[in-house]
Amino acid sequence: MKRFASTIIAGCFGLLLAGCATTGSVASVPTGEMYEVKSEKNGRIYVLGSSPSYVNFVKAKREPGTTLTKVGFGPAGETVVFEADKEGMENRLVAQYSAKYKK
Repeated sequence: MKRFASTIIAGCFGLLLAGCATTGSVASVPTGEMYEVKSEKNGRIYVLGSSPSYVNFVKAKREPGTTLTKVGFGPAGETVVFEADKEGMENRLVAQYSAKYKK
C-alpha cells in the first residue's frame, strides 16, 4: 500500500512539473517607475519614468526635456510621448507600456 501511494504521489509531482514547462521563450518586462498622464489639452498620453518628472509635469505643466513620441501607439490610437534620457529610459517605458496594453 505504501508503494502504491508513493507511486501516485510521484506521478502527480511529475504531472505538476510538466504543467510548468513552457514551449516558447518568455520575455521579461523591465521594472521601474511608470506614470501615465493623459493631457486634456492635446489628447496625448505622457509616460514618465520618475516621480520628480511626474510632479513637474502635473504641477508645472512642463514636458520632460527629452522625449520619444509614438503616433497612434495609445490604446485608442492616441499619440504617446515617452520620457527619454541618455541611459535609455524610453526603452524601459516603451516595454512596460507595451506589456500593459499588449502592444
